[in-house]
Amino acid sequence: MFRFSWTRTGDSFDVEPIHPELSSWFVEQCDIHTNSFSTQVFDTDYHTPELTTEIDKAEAAWQMVNNILTKFNFENLPVTDWYDQQQLNRLHKCWINIMQVNPGLETVLFHMNREAFDQFHSLNRLIHTIENSFRYELRDKLAWRVPNPFPAEMFDTGVFNVSILYVDHGRNAMEKFKNFDLDPNDHELSAWQYIGASLEINLVRPYKDLKPQEFVEYCWRHNIKAQPDRLPFGNLVNCVETLAHARKVMSTNYHLSDNFLTIKSL
Repeated sequence: MFRFSWTRTGDSFDVEPIHPELSSWFVEQCDIHTNSFSTQVFDTDYHTPELTTEIDKAEAAWQMVNNILTKFNFENLPVTDWYDQQQLNRLHKCWINIMQVNPGLETVLFHMNREAFDQFHSLNRLIHTIENSFRYELRDKLAWRVPNPFPAEMFDTGVFNVSILYVDHGRNAMEKFKNFDLDPNDHELSAWQYIGASLEINLVRPYKDLKPQEFVEYCWRHNIKAQPDRLPFGNLVNCVETLAHARKVMSTNYHLSDNFLTIKSL
């Protein structure tokens, strides 16, 4: 098991490795080079919404919707911890229930109070936005890379709470497949020759998945190895129970200056 801790606040969460030999080796490399990750990545494609702003919008929409429901003598929507997926699920079920039990409410709101109508639907959109706002890219401040001792094709695909991102120059097999490369077995193909200090933290439900059959056939046809575009480091320990805590830790710490995430073997 590994503990991910922020240096400035001491906030932490624990991760169970998927392939212990890979995760242990990666942390050893961190300790040899620098074990100090930051989300202040200048060239990232990731966009992590400013969560406090989205939560403020959701709170305002929730309050207005409840004011309207009270006027109609309808049951109010529950108070929600916006980091807790179970409570987000409950809120969304209640929102849907309003639509199902009172199918004419939308029409009434549209003609009576357009702002209330907009806020009613904004709440639904904001629930989904918040659910998808816990994905981060982190890199070590020295951006180290070392030769990869593992055959990348042996590792799972899917969604993982912590993944090791691709740092080779060029494109891996999965990237070439996704981008319709008709001649992938060329100088641009870089088959995970290196592993480096680049991580993704994605705080949603993790799951393993089989490599797409089309991808496997593509690799076989072009005589290249069916390697994924990221390697699985691990998932939260007791994910259902600890997900909200990890979300709060990341959203509180990722934007703080002089604050770095470290990984420690327990």
